[in-house]
Amino acid sequence: MSKSNKSGSKNGITSFIRHRRKKYRDAKDRDFWLRWRAGVMFGAIGFLTFHFFAVAIDAAGKPLAAKIFRYASLSMPVLGILFNEVLGKLVDRLFGDIFLPQGLKTARAHSEGESLVHRERFEEAVDWFAAAVMADPTDWEAQARLVEILEEHFNDPERLAEERGRLLKTEGVPEGLWIQTALNLGEEWEQLDHPERAIFTYKSLLWRLPEGPDADEVRRRLRTLGAM
Repeated sequence: MSKSNKSGSKNGITSFIRHRRKKYRDAKDRDFWLRWRAGVMFGAIGFLTFHFFAVAIDAAGKPLAAKIFRYASLSMPVLGILFNEVLGKLVDRLFGDIFLPQGLKTARAHSEGESLVHRERFEEAVDWFAAAVMADPTDWEAQARLVEILEEHFNDPERLAEERGRLLKTEGVPEGLWIQTALNLGEEWEQLDHPERAIFTYKSLLWRLPEGPDADEVRRRLRTLGAM
């Protein structure tokens, strides 16, 4: 694989991750709309329900009780606005998996770590995402973000290589990201003078991707290392 193709592939994967993160990371805006949506729904349902009872009671010949229900129906939208935050949390807890966009729970879980990055508190962000991965080893997005922060803001090739290795072992990593991570990891092990680790990484990649330009590049690197 040529250097330009490698750079383009890496940039494409990085853009994909950043797009996902940008789309879902602003938990405060998302929570705002969730609260107001829940408040409006509560107000509308409450208004229609109380108005229905008012009409039914008025038809039964009880105008005073019907009047009370009509006033109560008008108060429902107001209550929905006043208690939108409580209602939003309730809706999120009960129906979050149905009504919220895919990836939202991940975004909420990562919002604190992203806030640390935004404030340029990179060491704390690294610790935060590392703790997130320890709490949920299946969270490949947290692991990928950890790798990205180390790559962009630290000069610690040993730690970066170790975290890339963990990303390769995490379930659910997209194919393109996994391949690029393996290529980068193999190159880093070579630069760190760990040829045996580089060979193992390249052979793992070749087993997963036996054909194509990336596979040809892996074979070239293995030949350079005397492993083929």
